[in-house]
Amino acid sequence: MKKRIISSLLTLAMVLSFTAFAPSVAGTAAKATADAAYYSASTLYTLGLFKGTGTDASGAPTFELDRAPTRAEAVAMLIRLLGREKEALNTKVDSSFLFTDVPEWAKPYVNLAFKLGYTSGYDSYTFGSDDYASASQYITFVLRALGYKSGTDFYYDSAWTLSDSLGMTGGEYYAGCSFTRGDAAKISCNALVQSVSGKNFRLLPYLYGAGAVSDAAIKSTGLNWAMKRSEVGYPEHIYVPDFGAYFGISILNRKSDNDTITFLYSLADVQAADPDGSLLAGYQDLLTRWSCTKGQAYYKTDGSQIMQYTTRAGDQIEMEQTWVDGVSSYKIVIKFFGRYSYPKKVKGYPESSEVPDLGVYFGTSASGYSMSTGSVNSFGYYYKYTDVYVKDKNAIGAYIMALSMSGFTYSNIAYAGNTTYYYYTKGSIKVAVTLKPGEYLYVNVTM
Repeated sequence: MKKRIISSLLTLAMVLSFTAFAPSVAGTAAKATADAAYYSASTLYTLGLFKGTGTDASGAPTFELDRAPTRAEAVAMLIRLLGREKEALNTKVDSSFLFTDVPEWAKPYVNLAFKLGYTSGYDSYTFGSDDYASASQYITFVLRALGYKSGTDFYYDSAWTLSDSLGMTGGEYYAGCSFTRGDAAKISCNALVQSVSGKNFRLLPYLYGAGAVSDAAIKSTGLNWAMKRSEVGYPEHIYVPDFGAYFGISILNRKSDNDTITFLYSLADVQAADPDGSLLAGYQDLLTRWSCTKGQAYYKTDGSQIMQYTTRAGDQIEMEQTWVDGVSSYKIVIKFFGRYSYPKKVKGYPESSEVPDLGVYFGTSASGYSMSTGSVNSFGYYYKYTDVYVKDKNAIGAYIMALSMSGFTYSNIAYAGNTTYYYYTKGSIKVAVTLKPGEYLYVNVTM
């Protein structure tokens, strides 16, 4: 497919993501992190959602990405990300603003963020303006701005649990970790393509609709694809973006075999959705933004090219244009040989031996149980989210693989806010797995 020239910033990100694996892993990782931070800051700057701290000799903006931001700076970054700086500067600081330690320049930002419920102080009079912001604090600010509720959807002292599950962060943050302006830029940039909780649109289209960013700026950063493309992970592996959902096309076939799962799409559908190859480039950039590492590309004897990536869980992705059963297809293959001990077979539930027992699979106990009898027999088990995900960060994907290995086939997937519903069937048995990040997993079986 013909490639078009995309913006310089996106091209930079693509070039970086296609760099071959270097011998110095630590040095490469550090450079990749710095490059990602600069790319994010530059993207936000171009969109008018991030400010530099000055300019260099050539007149280019400087960002001081290695410096830790204060809480006051972090709130200012948030308000700018949301395109509400002018509103903040024009909003009167009234008598309800009691913080005594906020400098004059920061009062408009802290005032608006406080009014909107995005931030709070240590107490009624102390905001902690000069204290350094932590990763969890900034992620909490952003999640609240996206409509998620602390204490319900996530916990403020471990906000990365939800942001990791959303793909906004990639497992790099934890209690006591370092946090820089570069980290804030990366989180902010990733937030642009996150869906607003309970809505069917992302943050970037919302900002565009509010007049905070221009069409020209969006196109110049290469993020125009984010105005309409869906970013969700495969049910079987939440750390791999769903190729079909991104392109808006249906899957031809999906099959699993021990430690491998394959997704097939009609090449004609791919080409119809992406005549100039820009979406394919966007999907490859999406893999990079989801913390997948580009590996080597190689050619088979029939001339087809295979591109390889490694997920942050250590599993391998292969992308290939090929022929399958006489149909010209695009194939996505995920090979599970990462650090997690899956897929595996376990015994079934007492009520139905054919349905893998999720509690046994992850070595945890159910926190709740339900059962109904009559014309329809069904049962269900609740599990605490933290009990399951402390065992495996890709728990839902691992369990769905267990279902596939037990003969269950994919039926459907549905979303409601930040809750996802996965449906699988085997004969007359129907399994529905509900995932509510930060709260619970629920397995319901109807027989």
